[in-house]
Amino acid sequence: MATDVSTQARKTTTEAKKPWRKVLYEKQDYPDNYVDAQFLKDLTKNVRVRHYEYWSVVYESAIIAQQLCSVCALVLVWWHLSEGSLSPLLCVCVGLLLTLVGYALHEALGGRGGRSRLADVKSATFFLGFSYGFSPILKTLTDTISTDTIYAMTTLMLLGHLLLFDYGMSPKRVTSLSMAVFGAVCLASRLPTAPHAFAITAFAYQIFALWPSLQLIIKRRCPATHVCVSASWSLLSLALVGHVAGARAALAALGLVALPMLLAPLALVALQTSKDNIHGPWDEAEIKDDDIPSFRS
Repeated sequence: MATDVSTQARKTTTEAKKPWRKVLYEKQDYPDNYVDAQFLKDLTKNVRVRHYEYWSVVYESAIIAQQLCSVCALVLVWWHLSEGSLSPLLCVCVGLLLTLVGYALHEALGGRGGRSRLADVKSATFFLGFSYGFSPILKTLTDTISTDTIYAMTTLMLLGHLLLFDYGMSPKRVTSLSMAVFGAVCLASRLPTAPHAFAITAFAYQIFALWPSLQLIIKRRCPATHVCVSASWSLLSLALVGHVAGARAALAALGLVALPMLLAPLALVALQTSKDNIHGPWDEAEIKDDDIPSFRS
């Protein structure tokens, strides 16, 4: 009998409760973490989710393969200079010729950016003169450091360049360029003469500073040409790796290029079906400019 009375009292108390309201300015007979059955009625999933297509992701990731091939090109040119199979004069002359061709192409595609030709000539002359004048210092800068340490520093700098390169995100390109040039300076200290050091330093600036700018303007203006240039640059780098280090090294380099360019986009597209972003009344308020009244005098 007593049990029935207590049960009836609890029912009466529950029925006397006011309906729960989603407000904070009044005290209610519910716990702070209470939600009613209608809480999830506004639940939405995957709002404004961008769905990627495989080949579009491959196209955008080509820049990663290009930078990997640029690093391979720097190491290969340094190796040929070190072995004597490439003269510094030939390296500099070919680099200057390709730079002039790239400059003309960059200008034809509308990538001038407000600078005059005279300003560009002054900058190039200053850089070449400065680099050539300081090449004896670059050659002897790290003589007291062991070769193993130099190679380790070069590896770290080039990896840092790849990680911090401007792939369209926030990292600043100047940091990536500085690390690549520092890696080239480390390699230059192990070359036989000062002209060799000048040649590898000039090539580093061309491949890491000028070449990415041309790649970007080609990608914006001529997407089909960008695909051909990326494929040609990758094949050329892989062929040179195979010529210097053998077929196994070429296959390893091919796998290294294919991983970010082909396999990673495949994984990204495959994982899209598992994406499950939820939105509801618990989200933070988003204040838009249209919601803010303008007060003008």
